[in-house]
Amino acid sequence: MRVLWLFLVTVGLFASLAPAPLARAQNRGTGGGSGGSGVVTAGQPTKADFAMRLLRDKGENDWSVFSDFEQKYFFNNARCVCEAKVRLELFFSTAGAAKKAQFNVSKATIEVLIGDAACLSDDPTTLRGARCRVLGNLTLGAFARSGDRPTFDFPASYLFGPEGNACTTQGSQSVRLRVDTNGDAIPDLNGDAAPSLTVEYDGQPPVPPAKESITVVGGNEALSVSWDQTEGIADFRGYTVFCSRGENLQVFNPSSYEGQFHTKQTACGDDSVPSLALSSAGSSGLAAVLAATADVDGGTQDNADATAGDEMARANKALGPFSAPAPFTTLNPNYVCSDLLRTQRSTRITGLQNNIPYLVGVATIDLHGNASPITTVYMQKPVATRDFFNGYKQAGGEAPGGFCSLVHSHRKNLWGVTSLVGFALAGLVLRGLARRRRKR
Repeated sequence: MRVLWLFLVTVGLFASLAPAPLARAQNRGTGGGSGGSGVVTAGQPTKADFAMRLLRDKGENDWSVFSDFEQKYFFNNARCVCEAKVRLELFFSTAGAAKKAQFNVSKATIEVLIGDAACLSDDPTTLRGARCRVLGNLTLGAFARSGDRPTFDFPASYLFGPEGNACTTQGSQSVRLRVDTNGDAIPDLNGDAAPSLTVEYDGQPPVPPAKESITVVGGNEALSVSWDQTEGIADFRGYTVFCSRGENLQVFNPSSYEGQFHTKQTACGDDSVPSLALSSAGSSGLAAVLAATADVDGGTQDNADATAGDEMARANKALGPFSAPAPFTTLNPNYVCSDLLRTQRSTRITGLQNNIPYLVGVATIDLHGNASPITTVYMQKPVATRDFFNGYKQAGGEAPGGFCSLVHSHRKNLWGVTSLVGFALAGLVLRGLARRRRKR
């Protein structure tokens, strides 16, 4: 019995000193979804392992990387309508490059997509209802082995609105990576833990200047245009003035005012000129007004010597507003008649012909290159300027004139005028000599 007791005591002693069984620990990543395994193994990808950037097409397969400023203001209405091509480039970050040997054997799949956060949900029901546009897919192992940077080309319109192609909206859209490490078709990196690239877009044109604030005043071979400041435009860039000679004739050909805004015509490389018909002018009376003024003599002295009252009334009150013809409504860049006016609220269009009717409209430009629509225009004529003396004579004045009367000296006796001036100067000299003698 003693021997048996000693044996049991010895066995119990050894049992109490033996180590406890090892528990298998599971390290669950912060981005792991409930639908995945949740187990983080060596070489599992994280958000920090990937990087993305966008490139723009410069033509002839020449791509350049966006600067931060360019990317912020590139995506406008015109590029959406024209479906301008952009390229997404995917590559490993410094942290990801250090793990390439581990990624080399990974069977994780990566989907590159455009869509909202629901595209990366770990809830199957939410995932099925998400609006996601897949650009392409690849396996992590093949990506690591190739050493290349995969690229994905797509039109800019994909980024506008939840489902794309909403070219008149503004907001932000994201390119995302849906990473599935275990093949269950449920992303294992969710929310802020998933790699993404956010892009701002703006397809909304800015608000134009109030048509009631626009004034057009005639000058000698020129028109002076002014308007009030447009309020409430967060990305305001400036204003530009459009003009046409008569119904639809280009004033400056070729026009040197370029690159101020983007339209379908400028962004799509379409050099065709839209129809110039006055599609909506009939109801506004513009066509009739232009027809009534078409036979005005453009430069005779009789027109230049119109009464002061008629001239001032014509110079200060433009006709309109009228419904804008096609060159204005389509924002045809050939009809731009001013520089981009960033701080000015007025400009003077020169090089025009007196007594010819011109149409004028003003557009607001934002930083994305969107231009406000021009729906109304004003009609005005440049007028020959006349000095005060000629205005006085036309009003019935009879006193002999001064220097300005020499402007039309071909109508008067030049020698007679010169003699009068000579006598006046001689009289002043004699008067001065007389004063000097009295002082002595």
